[in-house]
Amino acid sequence: MYTITLLGHELKKRQLPIVLTLLAIGALYLYSFSLLNKLTDQAQVLVLPVFALVFPLVLWTLWNHWQSLREEWQERTTHLLFSFPVRGWQVLLAKGGAAAISFVLFTLLSAFLGGALVVKVFNSIPGEISQEELWHFLFSDGSKLYLQYLLMTLSFIGFSQLAFVLGQLAPRWHGIFSTGGFLVILYLVGKLMIWLRPVFSILPHVNLEFGSGGFNPWYTVALFLFSLIAAGTASWLLDHKVDF
Repeated sequence: MYTITLLGHELKKRQLPIVLTLLAIGALYLYSFSLLNKLTDQAQVLVLPVFALVFPLVLWTLWNHWQSLREEWQERTTHLLFSFPVRGWQVLLAKGGAAAISFVLFTLLSAFLGGALVVKVFNSIPGEISQEELWHFLFSDGSKLYLQYLLMTLSFIGFSQLAFVLGQLAPRWHGIFSTGGFLVILYLVGKLMIWLRPVFSILPHVNLEFGSGGFNPWYTVALFLFSLIAAGTASWLLDHKVDF
């Protein structure tokens, strides 16, 4: 119950940035649609949303999540927060959940408008693929790729929580230690991925219907599992080692 209350509180605090980001995404796609009749190669309009949204949305989500953690210490509200019967995992789950929900909202809107843009572009190019087939490929392959994208972002949220809590254990320069901790965590996880590569190579791959390609999803699955361990460790440290 406390977790849901905290989650609602976090979403309410982030309401304005969420709405502004959704409006910015909508405006970006409106501009992209307006370029369709101005470019000779209409496929070029797909470049702008990809570069402006795919990785920037991940960074924007992580930044907002980091700020939501940081402001508790900056505003000296940690004493009040932990005076209630809540545990560290509840606080981190609520803050991470708010970041995840906002990211899902951003990306679902982007995916819907992006799919409509792709269909519009392909309709202007003579070919054998029908609009129904194109939508099928978008939903089939798009859902597979989106799940990988989502798991990757959720993993970064979990790693950022551990990095932030590790930074609070330092006597000073918390931000520098948190940033360094995040980079060290990514380095160690990368090493684990290399060691696990022989195992991943024998596991089934995911095939894409559009074209003849595919990808190995187990790297992202392992990344997400490692992030759960990281978030659990952060929760334990928050309860037992961090002074408020």
